[in-house]
Amino acid sequence: MTTFDPEQTPTLTAFGIDPELVAAPQPAGAGPLNLQAPVTVPVFRADAGADGDADAADSVAGAVADAATVTAADAETGDVAATDNESNVDEGESADEPAGAAEAGDPEASETEAPAEEPHPVTAEATTLAAPAALAVTPGEPEPEPAGDESPVHLDERAPSATASAANAAESATAAELPRGMGRKRTRTKLPKAPKPRTRRVPKSRVAEARSARNKAAFARTVGIIGAAGIVASSVWVLGWMPLPEQHAQAPVATITPKPGEQVRVCPGPLQQLGLTSKADAISSVGSAKIHEAAEAPGAPKITELGDEGPVAYSVPGMNGDTHSQLGVSQSVEATGKKSSGFSVTSCSQPVPSQWLLAGNTVAGHNSVLDVINPGDVPARVNFALYTDKGPVRPTIPEAVLQPGERKQVSLAGVAADAGAIAVRVEATGTPVVAYVHQTAIESLHPKGSDIASATALPATRQVIAGMHVFARPVQDDDAPTTLGTVVRMMNPGDTDLNATITFISASGERTTHEVPLTAGRVVDMPITTLPEGEYTIVVDADAPILASGRMAPLDGGEFAWIASSPEINGKTMVSIAEGPNPKLALANPSDADRTLKVNGKDVRVRAGTTVYMDEPSGADVTLDNAEGIYAAVYYSGSGAISGMPVLSGNPDATPIQVVR
Repeated sequence: MTTFDPEQTPTLTAFGIDPELVAAPQPAGAGPLNLQAPVTVPVFRADAGADGDADAADSVAGAVADAATVTAADAETGDVAATDNESNVDEGESADEPAGAAEAGDPEASETEAPAEEPHPVTAEATTLAAPAALAVTPGEPEPEPAGDESPVHLDERAPSATASAANAAESATAAELPRGMGRKRTRTKLPKAPKPRTRRVPKSRVAEARSARNKAAFARTVGIIGAAGIVASSVWVLGWMPLPEQHAQAPVATITPKPGEQVRVCPGPLQQLGLTSKADAISSVGSAKIHEAAEAPGAPKITELGDEGPVAYSVPGMNGDTHSQLGVSQSVEATGKKSSGFSVTSCSQPVPSQWLLAGNTVAGHNSVLDVINPGDVPARVNFALYTDKGPVRPTIPEAVLQPGERKQVSLAGVAADAGAIAVRVEATGTPVVAYVHQTAIESLHPKGSDIASATALPATRQVIAGMHVFARPVQDDDAPTTLGTVVRMMNPGDTDLNATITFISASGERTTHEVPLTAGRVVDMPITTLPEGEYTIVVDADAPILASGRMAPLDGGEFAWIASSPEINGKTMVSIAEGPNPKLALANPSDADRTLKVNGKDVRVRAGTTVYMDEPSGADVTLDNAEGIYAAVYYSGSGAISGMPVLSGNPDATPIQVVR
């Protein structure tokens, strides 16, 4: 092995290498590494010969020359790899880690492995590398600047610098010549890490940006909806448990009694019958009307005849001094002849703008005539609505204009043929009118009775037929003919189907109840087949306004009579008892409280849910006072004659009304 003379060997500073950059970490207490100690560099082995020595020297000289061209700026920015103690030792690595790269011949990381023995200091006889004189650099002198026509050498940042490589080679050579027992410390040159590739963010396209904006908006809406729903649910829950302040205010109600005008009652006159002449549609008058009036007024009632043998109007002033006038008028007609029979008593009604009539039918052998009278001083425009057991009739009766004092008669068979049950609504504008239904029955050319029916009480949730006689039936079934026995006729004038409750109250107060479905716009006849014969007050209740009337007929079919539902009496009224067989006054109290009223000045008590019957003489006047809550009717019965009429208010215009302020 060739040994270099240390005195003739220049130091690393002569080659432009900073000794501090190649100083290896030393054990504690050891001096700095002396590169002039006798060291045998492995690349100048003796077995290589002279040629090998020359080639090695040339290689070292070339590496040193290349390193000299590196500028100070390159060294400051990190082009020259630092080999000091802090940068060469990796953090966290153990001193006993095997030297992988150096033993494997890795030129970029030369490692020396130190045994566990106590390290020895480097001797002063260290050899140095010879360098050409042209490359010698005096210590302390600045590095020569490159010439103007020369360019600085740009080194690859990822490759180790020539200075570091040369220093590592020198240190490796020095470490190789150290005795095996000397302390050698493993070092590793940490190469600069390759810079991370810079990723350039590609800008989003407009479509992507719009999609992203939509997604964000949808997300925001979803969150908002969920939040709002949560707030609403929480509020509902809180409000459901939290008692809210309540305020109750009752509107003041005032009862006002209007000042009545002139009181008018119109009687229909004789019975109107079809088929008595050669003309099938000709209407003839049958019988004569016996009229009886009862009045409390400042004079006798004024009588106005509306045509020959026709209707008659009675009128009195509305006030009798400081009190209200009272007027009650009724008529009775007895029909006799080969084609006519029967007895009828009718309450003479006050003209009204709207009224309902539930009477008559047009089945074989039965004729019904609608009679409308205008007792006013101006024309009346009258419209009609006709209903049967099959529903509304289309087309109905045409509109009619009635001149003052005129009457109009219409055969219902010509509008609704073969109708088992009929209801007619009459509405007038211009002036109020009065309407009646005249019905006759003929069987095998033999008359079977007649009647003149007045308007029933206006639609209400409760209808009362006071004290009607019920005829027993030998056959108790729902298919019994409605032309015989007792029948309750009902109608639902509304637009919605409903159920009605019918209560039959006997004279002793016993009650029998039935449920009846009522289809909107249809007329229903319910035959009474299960009650014992006797007098009953019939009460019809429903959740919506309805109409009701009754029909009485003995089983022999020789006579019949219609009875309209009675209005509730308010205060005082006058009852006119028309001439007829065995008149009887019925006073019904369907309420739950007893009532005491005055009949012709005498107290009469009517217990709750009962009916009181009082025989009255024919042609009598009866005064009812303090009769609030009472429903009344008058019935007649005799040989071949039955009839009935409701008791109407003596001054309906003076009925108190309640006004909510």
